[in-house]
Amino acid sequence: GTINGLTGVLEFEDVRAISDNNDYNDGVNGRATFPAILDPESTELNRAQLAYTGLPKTIVTAGRQKLIIDNERFVGNVGWRQNEQTYDGLRLENMSLPNTALSYTYVTRVNRFLSDDNPLGNFKGDTHLANIGYDVKLGGFNWGKASAYAYLLDLENAPALSTQTYGARFAGAHPITHKWKALYGAEYARQTDYQRNLANFSNDYTMAELGLMKDRLFGGALTGTVNWEILAAEGGVAFSTPLATGHKFHGWADVFTAATPATGLDDREAMLQYMKRSVLGLDVLRLTAAYHEYESEGGNLDYGDEVNFMVTADVWKRVVLLAKYANYDTEGFASDRRKFWLSAEVKY
Repeated sequence: GTINGLTGVLEFEDVRAISDNNDYNDGVNGRATFPAILDPESTELNRAQLAYTGLPKTIVTAGRQKLIIDNERFVGNVGWRQNEQTYDGLRLENMSLPNTALSYTYVTRVNRFLSDDNPLGNFKGDTHLANIGYDVKLGGFNWGKASAYAYLLDLENAPALSTQTYGARFAGAHPITHKWKALYGAEYARQTDYQRNLANFSNDYTMAELGLMKDRLFGGALTGTVNWEILAAEGGVAFSTPLATGHKFHGWADVFTAATPATGLDDREAMLQYMKRSVLGLDVLRLTAAYHEYESEGGNLDYGDEVNFMVTADVWKRVVLLAKYANYDTEGFASDRRKFWLSAEVKY
């Protein structure tokens, strides 16, 4: 409820292993020789926030809160992991200008998905996150969203990740016919060292994406996209995104999630997605297949390739079932990796 323009959220989370036979490395159990599955058992305060909406077209949120900015490439909640990533700070959002959303967040602590028991489970320091989003509307049609941003990270306990990043992004879709739709996106950012970081570098991030979506194909919708993403490196220091929802990018095997290789990363992805409603007794069925080819940004090094498959099904409007598979085949960069997940989610 709302009282005098104030609303509040108090949220806890508890993570438990089904079996005591934990033959995996959760980041805190000391089993470094086992595969990493970074979902340690923990009980934490996930969110504790107050939001005030008493100012015209403005929201002020204070406390421990969830942040998802744009497509989570730079700032996200890492929703795939069992322990959600949240932020302690003050956030201002304003929608006074037409088709425009302004936001600024001052963060003193990032509560990472690794849990409080992990030495790197939190980032502390002074972080500033500013973003401007504008809906591009021409000729009576919304062509997409343009964003400009500045992310300044001063991390006391991770100075090598203290960076300042300035960039711009545009992504959208446009109908070609009544059944076909074009998808497109582009992004560029420049990142340099900041505050406590002792290194001296200037790295670029570039992304380009094109796709097509066909509606009413066998009663469903088929989407195909190709994406090219490059994270540059200079002097052994690569472009970093420590606050991102990393699992969404560079393949689900998470080979490149923890850190960008010192010689940078060139990731070329092709993805197919099919969605159909009311099929086989299911409310919604989604099929996804993707292929990644990895190389270094400099040095012509082959990092290998990866295939991803996922099936999700919505059942009874409250249950989501998921089966997911990732197979990373190395060319000498890391070890081969195969992962398989089954999950059930109940919403109420």
